[in-house]
Amino acid sequence: MKTQNTVKCKVVGLTNIKQKCLETEYDNLQKLLQLENEGADFLPIYESIELHSANKQQALRFCKHINPDHEYALSLRNDLLKVDFKPNHKVAQHWAKIPNKSSKKLWVAIKPHIKGIDFLQYKLGESRLFKKEQTWWLYITVGREVQMKESYSNVVSIDLGSKVMATVCGSQENQRPMFMGREVRGIQRHYQHLRTELGRKKLQKKIEQLSDKERRTVNDVLHRTAKQVVAYAEQTDSYIVLGDLKGIRKSSIKNGRRFRRIVSNMPCLKLTQYIEYKANEKGIKVVRIDERGSSQTCSRCGYADKANRKSQGLFKCKSCGFETNADVNGARNIIKFSEGYILRYFLLAGSR
Repeated sequence: MKTQNTVKCKVVGLTNIKQKCLETEYDNLQKLLQLENEGADFLPIYESIELHSANKQQALRFCKHINPDHEYALSLRNDLLKVDFKPNHKVAQHWAKIPNKSSKKLWVAIKPHIKGIDFLQYKLGESRLFKKEQTWWLYITVGREVQMKESYSNVVSIDLGSKVMATVCGSQENQRPMFMGREVRGIQRHYQHLRTELGRKKLQKKIEQLSDKERRTVNDVLHRTAKQVVAYAEQTDSYIVLGDLKGIRKSSIKNGRRFRRIVSNMPCLKLTQYIEYKANEKGIKVVRIDERGSSQTCSRCGYADKANRKSQGLFKCKSCGFETNADVNGARNIIKFSEGYILRYFLLAGSR
């Protein structure tokens, strides 16, 4: 199976000369992309502007389909981008060679958001270089072939929620449930309070800066949570089962404004994406199943009733009296719901 990921790298330690080289290339690309909108005679100016040939081709491809109010990233072909590892360098450990008209050997220092990544293990894909608030970013697409495991001893299920991002349960009797990502809701409440206060003072720019900081903080928690889940699955020789939350926002319409806001702010989709690509990197299978009814069904006796869900955090079966955490009950049901799907999957795999 081929996996693909985008490594976000911050460009650091630029000298004045390197800064000028990047800005010249970037600004000339924007100039070429705007020519069509301005009704200019495109080809003569296309020939005269100093720009790397690959970036000129990019401008020629997209100049008829651009937004005049948008700045476009430099698209770096995989055969032109090079990444080197220099562990003893003072500025950074990773360096990237950027195709540039002004300098044939433009190496810039980069700091990837994934610590300890070894670019030599991957095949580089088409990447992007762009500027955001005076900071340069290089988004490098990496991919490689991974051998997916075909057999497992256990199952790890994940119940996604608003209060606890991920309730993780294993199929073995002695595996205690784990509650991950609790801090996300607290982070969101904190920043919502700050936005309200700043809104009263009409400080819109500060509000936008807060939103970026909140997104980065939440993403950091999601990455750590996904990494823990995948490490747990690898340790216990398990495949991962996720509840499919398709339609949850639509179904929350009848539950009041406050609940709708909580659901709309739930970064569950992003967490599932992080879990999937981190699991794929390890060759661990991830299955999404329909989890409808998991919150109302008793994981011990199978009795289903809306009244079983006493509150957000408590489940008590009306039939057998079984009482447990509601998210844990949901996670255990997801394991049971997955059994039929997985049986069919392995029967089909064996018949190929």
